[in-house]
Amino acid sequence: MHGGSIVHLPLHGALAPLTQSSKVPSSLVSGLMAYWKLEEASGSRADVLGVATLTDNNSVTSTTGKIGDAAVTTNTRFLSRAGTAFQFAGVDFTISAWANPTTLVGANALGRCVCRCSNGDATGDWILGVTADGGVSGYHWKSAGTDATGRHITTTTALVSLTTWTHVVFRRSSGTYTIWTNGVSRVFTDATSSSGFGNVGYQMGRMAAGAGFAWEGALDETGIWNRGITDAEVASLYNAGAGNQYPFS
Repeated sequence: MHGGSIVHLPLHGALAPLTQSSKVPSSLVSGLMAYWKLEEASGSRADVLGVATLTDNNSVTSTTGKIGDAAVTTNTRFLSRAGTAFQFAGVDFTISAWANPTTLVGANALGRCVCRCSNGDATGDWILGVTADGGVSGYHWKSAGTDATGRHITTTTALVSLTTWTHVVFRRSSGTYTIWTNGVSRVFTDATSSSGFGNVGYQMGRMAAGAGFAWEGALDETGIWNRGITDAEVASLYNAGAGNQYPFS
């Protein structure tokens, strides 16, 4: 871990809740880089596009998911994929996942890690996590890890509850960052940051060694887009609480 400073800026307002639940298959497939249904009971987890299978580290288990089954990660059990394919250097992106924690106690300032891509504080690294109080945290280094143009946004209220499925989205669209839970764009604090975590590629359920960095609980229906999906598409993924999986039809 590299040290970094955080300078807090004003709060940003939330948008009104989205009520749309219709599915938009053609648009959600556009820009999709990888999508993991996480149906496997054990072993590697397949990407539906066939390009980004995740390695099982230390026997990740499974449980009943939001749709079908889900992966269960712990302090020592997580999923990973080497490489820089999911870095976003100064460009838009969307990260979407269903998260169901068993504990958030002891989470570090960036939150317990849902998923992240980190390649040595390199251009485009990012982290999506949940803080100890149930807030959602999104980090993105638009430039190098030592450059204060990196952003850290964190919701101002508890939004993720224990043993409950919550849909979380971290999005950069036209250069603007937002965090969504359960189809609603949330109020957040906006700060700069210059910290980062190692050269590990993509990881699901782990940010760094240590319990406070790991996701303890279930993760399901995780997708990465190389664009900022629309508000209506976020609503479609949430689908009035029922969820919506690839091929989104």
